[in-house]
Amino acid sequence: MIGVVMAPTYILLWLAITCLVTNFAAILFQRRYSNTPSLSNNA
Repeated sequence: MIGVVMAPTYILLWLAITCLVTNFAAILFQRRYSNTPSLSNNA
């Protein structure tokens, strides 16, 4: 059945978008509120 989009497609899409948004929010939160230098600056 070509062209039929099943429910798991939307569930996985929602999960992926949620994970991406959470990761971007965590990165922005860390950059804005962190006073300690990041690990990349300690090399």
